[in-house]
Amino acid sequence: MDKLVTVFYGGTIQKNGNGGIDLERMQDVSLLFGVRPSFVRLMDTLKERLGWMEEAVNVKLQGVIDVGSSKGPRIKRLVPIGRQAEWDNYVSIVMDSEVRALDVFVQKFKREQDVFDQKVNREASYPMVQDVVVQKVESGFSCRGAI
Repeated sequence: MDKLVTVFYGGTIQKNGNGGIDLERMQDVSLLFGVRPSFVRLMDTLKERLGWMEEAVNVKLQGVIDVGSSKGPRIKRLVPIGRQAEWDNYVSIVMDSEVRALDVFVQKFKREQDVFDQKVNREASYPMVQDVVVQKVESGFSCRGAI
C-alpha cells in the first residue's frame, strides 16, 4: 500500500475527545504511483494534481498516523513531513501499523517575497555583487572582493 497516497486538503482539523484529531469537511484526492514515491515526487505530483503550481507557493505536508487499535478508539495524529528522511520514517511507521494507509494532509501558503527578492526579480538582468568589502580610506572609498 506504499504506492497509494490519499491527499486531504481544505476543511478543518479538530482535536477530539480521544486525544487525536478529526479531518472535517476535507476534500481528498488519491494518487497512485508505480513504486513508492520519493518525497520530491510526491510533492511535485500533489502540487500538479491540486493546481498549486504557482512559483510563490509553499506546501506544508503532514502525515496522518492512526495510533488506535481495532479493539479500541481510532486515534489519528498528525506528524510534519518536510524532507525525504521524514517521509521514509512516516511510511515505515504506517506500514508497520494496523492501518496501512498513507493519508496526508496538505496546506497551501503563499510565500511572501521580501524586498530583496522583489528587487532581484525586477532587476534579474543586472549582475549580482557578492563578497564585496567596502572600506573608507583617506582619499575616498576603496572596494575589494569578488564582483
